[in-house]
Amino acid sequence: MSKCRIAVNTRLLLPNKLEGIGRFTHEILKRLCEKMPETDFVFFFDRPFDPNYIYHENCRGVVLSPPTRHPVLWNIWFDYQLPRAFKKHKIDLFLSPDGFLSRRTEVPQIAVIHDLNFVRKPENLQPSHRSYYLKKMPLFAQISNPLLTVSEYSKQDIHREYGITKDKIEVVYNGVSEFFTPLNEDERSLFKNEDPYFLFVGAFNPRKNLNGLFKAFEEYKESGGPSKLCVAGDKMFLDAELKAAFESMKWKDEIRFFGRASDQELRQLYGHAQALILPSFEEGFGIPIIEAMSCGTAVICSDRSAMPEVAEEAALLIDPNVPKSISVAMKRLEEDEGLIGRLREKGLERARTFSWDESAAKLESIIRKRLMEC
Repeated sequence: MSKCRIAVNTRLLLPNKLEGIGRFTHEILKRLCEKMPETDFVFFFDRPFDPNYIYHENCRGVVLSPPTRHPVLWNIWFDYQLPRAFKKHKIDLFLSPDGFLSRRTEVPQIAVIHDLNFVRKPENLQPSHRSYYLKKMPLFAQISNPLLTVSEYSKQDIHREYGITKDKIEVVYNGVSEFFTPLNEDERSLFKNEDPYFLFVGAFNPRKNLNGLFKAFEEYKESGGPSKLCVAGDKMFLDAELKAAFESMKWKDEIRFFGRASDQELRQLYGHAQALILPSFEEGFGIPIIEAMSCGTAVICSDRSAMPEVAEEAALLIDPNVPKSISVAMKRLEEDEGLIGRLREKGLERARTFSWDESAAKLESIIRKRLMEC
């Protein structure tokens, strides 16, 4: 009997550019392929790929053109190129970690829709992208069986927005890489003369609320706060409003833009920070929360969407719409050493509940069940 063959949409496995979905894809697949050695995995890329993403002997990469940089090209890739490739490679099941599916195939499909940020904050997308997401994602949610997401919050949101029954939606949490651990004394000593700082990690997307964080930092500095702000992320000044907010700041010289950081650099940034601040308006999960916690770093994050679910009692929760709420939390952490110590301990404990190994095991179980139904 021939081996089962699973196709995976690996468009977002981009070297040194793994955002949340790319990180999920990478961490899950390298474990999933090992857990299912009897299965052949065909990874479909839309451009030449890094061979490091071919994790095991049962994996192989296939490049399908065109590179998917625009919704028109998304349609071509998913609705025409993929169905032909499914037939050629005799695919039994298609897994899509970024939620996009094909509407022109009979092959069973499983999508991961990480969040509905495009519904909650559609103005943050380019018009062409916004139209595609708002029109196509409800269709993909109906096609996928089952439908996966990364938090109970997103499960409830998808259920309410798209009318997908809850028993069809499975939660496969993000995990945290074993690389993120507290710094040892030698590592800490390298930074002993550095100025203290708060840390933001994330893309410069309006929903991440950097504008609000800048306003909060101004208030914090005006009240005598001694620390600086370090911003680690891609796409400097994504919009004119953010650029104007930064340029108008009195304390902008106290902000350091680190740019995109490698895991090694992130661990150092987390480990030396006073706290991570994630003041987003909307997150389907919020991976930086558990990365920071795993490094023994205190966390300040928003009190909405999936963030309270992920952080529970191991973080200070703030109202992202009120900069004063953020600045007060910053001052409170600095002035209460007992509080920051308790948050670090609770954070380490909380982070241990999220495991890529467990997430991969759950996905393996879901896939095996689905294959039996095919």
